[in-house]
Amino acid sequence: MGPQGYDLNHESFTEDVAKEFADNLRSALSNPIRLYGHRTETMFGYVAAALGNCLLVRREDTGQTFALTAGTHTPDMKLVLRDGRRILVEVKNVKMRDFDATCTHKTAYVEGLRRYASLTGCEFMLAVYWHGPNLWSLVLPEAFEIRGQKMTLTFKESMLCNRMAILGDFLLGAVPPLRCRAAVSREPNGSTSITIEKVFAGGEEIKVEAEKKIAWMIMMHGSWEEAEASQIFEEGRQVGVDFSVEPHEWVKAQGFAFAGAVSSIVSSQFRQMTSVGTRVHSLSPPSDPEDLAVGVSTEYEGEELKLWRIIQHVD
Repeated sequence: MGPQGYDLNHESFTEDVAKEFADNLRSALSNPIRLYGHRTETMFGYVAAALGNCLLVRREDTGQTFALTAGTHTPDMKLVLRDGRRILVEVKNVKMRDFDATCTHKTAYVEGLRRYASLTGCEFMLAVYWHGPNLWSLVLPEAFEIRGQKMTLTFKESMLCNRMAILGDFLLGAVPPLRCRAAVSREPNGSTSITIEKVFAGGEEIKVEAEKKIAWMIMMHGSWEEAEASQIFEEGRQVGVDFSVEPHEWVKAQGFAFAGAVSSIVSSQFRQMTSVGTRVHSLSPPSDPEDLAVGVSTEYEGEELKLWRIIQHVD
């Protein structure tokens, strides 16, 4: 017998399998919760790979699993870190309406996930994507409060016990404002081409190409707001654009401001590539994780672009 119990030699095998696949696909596409859930799981894989501290990122919950103990469940992802740690991760998407939001799991289901991790000799953690503020938390199951058949984790508590740093995540800061000057040209096919010409941080020009890319990523996908924008014209034709971003509020005497977590910058790119407005059009982007990487490690030392990092360590 073939997949799903079909007879491989039956004349209708190909049509039956194709029909089941089409029915399952239509069912998934018509369920927004499942669609967002699948995309969030894929996004976590991209984030983990782009942060740079994973030797391996693998989708774990594919194929069949047989276990002697009933109620054993397969987590979403498997990570192998540079230090040799092997971690199985269950990914959850939470749509936040306010900062009192909570993540909820069924207690028995999480116990089944922990059982699978124990059987395979791996650590087990839960990753939560807080959709509103575009933030990730990676926590131990002990961080959840058990309330009978359910276990809950508040957004505030998830931030206090967040272990995303083990994947290479940190809070990234720079000198505001960040300003970009780009050339705009029309291609023969009618499309518009934009070329980054100059990038400035705190009024100082950044000439190192790698650092210009970092500054551009912070501008486009960090948490700062657009402060100023103007179009550049020559002979009545637009030839460029000049715009800048900076925090809504920041302590200027400090000399820098934080622009968000690196994982948030990666996630912002992922969401942009897989969405049109609020509608999901793809479960994964047409790029590899390395293309979404910010290019700043915990040991990074810039030549011209001054950067600050806060790394959260949890005991």
